[in-house]
Amino acid sequence: MAREVPRAGYYVQINQEQGHYAFVPYPLPPDPPVNLAEPAILDLLLKAEGALGELRHLEPPTLNMQLLVDMYVRKETVLSAQIEGSQASLLDVLQYENVAPGALQGRLFDREEGRGAFPGDDIAEGINYVQTMHYGLDRLQQLPLSLRLIRELHRILMGGVRGQDKQPGEFRTTQVHIGALGSPIEQATYIPPPPGPQMLDCLDELERFLHAESQLPVLVKTAMIHCQFEMIHPFADGNGRIGRLLIPFYLCQQETLDQPLLYTSYFFKQHRAEYYQRLNAVSASGDWEGWLGFFLRGVAEVAALAVATVREVCELYGRHRQVVEAFRSKYAVALLDYLCQEPVIASGDIQQALGVSHPTADKLIASFEAAGLLREITGQQRHRRYQYDDYIQLFLEGTEPL
Repeated sequence: MAREVPRAGYYVQINQEQGHYAFVPYPLPPDPPVNLAEPAILDLLLKAEGALGELRHLEPPTLNMQLLVDMYVRKETVLSAQIEGSQASLLDVLQYENVAPGALQGRLFDREEGRGAFPGDDIAEGINYVQTMHYGLDRLQQLPLSLRLIRELHRILMGGVRGQDKQPGEFRTTQVHIGALGSPIEQATYIPPPPGPQMLDCLDELERFLHAESQLPVLVKTAMIHCQFEMIHPFADGNGRIGRLLIPFYLCQQETLDQPLLYTSYFFKQHRAEYYQRLNAVSASGDWEGWLGFFLRGVAEVAALAVATVREVCELYGRHRQVVEAFRSKYAVALLDYLCQEPVIASGDIQQALGVSHPTADKLIASFEAAGLLREITGQQRHRRYQYDDYIQLFLEGTEPL
């Protein structure tokens, strides 16, 4: 043991010749515990709980909240990937998510705005991330958040994309380090526990904390789980994205949220430097209070933003529903609802989703186009696709790559 960090963990030497040290976190919760009665922390906790409670109990009179889940899932996953350098935007994922990941890998796509090209790998990873989120939410109905589920999530996240050669679904068996892309371990900003018994013991302790009865508020426990996972860094790749997925999963499992309508990665991306600094300060000096304050501030801000977005969506939906109810089609409202889940569609998507014929789908599209609710985005005569611009616009804030 080289050096202890009060409340956080200790460093162990992993290379005798070069003197590299890895950090091994202590089991949660911190000891001595965080003083939640401290005014600054308590104030942030109450604000975050209040904002999250308002989001959870929103009951729009005109719109089924379930219709919004897919868009919130996409936004959270895109933002989380962008924190680590992805150049795929929310609009990119919406437009390409029905393309097989294998067809995207290695390709370049020109952005409509003419800002050059970007790798299809980024889109494929974003689409994988969306699928991972949906899989996890479904799986939580049968299996509690656990190391087993975390491995399953990682297998889906890394399948068929960059990093697929780094043991998808398996905890790492090699030493890794965090630093600039491609930098050697000598330039690492953080070195997580060595693989083997020390890392696996940390994971076992984290799983025990996940399942343990606790007097800690759910948001405080969620913040600790995310930070601890990032310090353990149990996979060869994809740790940040999996770690951020644990936030909505744990909140949903604890029924603090009914649906994953909270995109915390929006706040982490907006304050990316501070996000990493606050995480690193825990392993460097045991500053759990700094991390908790940052996390709770983010939850309060993002929950308030999510509430505002829901209200804007409801207002838009109400106006557009009045428009489509005037159409001479019993399927018009059903199509509007479908567009809230899938705002980029083709005629075939409508046929399958609504169970209508090709001519009926085309007539619906024509009516929605004439009313300004859909816009054709391919410029082609065949395989045309349409976009619900007004709706998508409500979710685009903050989703352009860094």
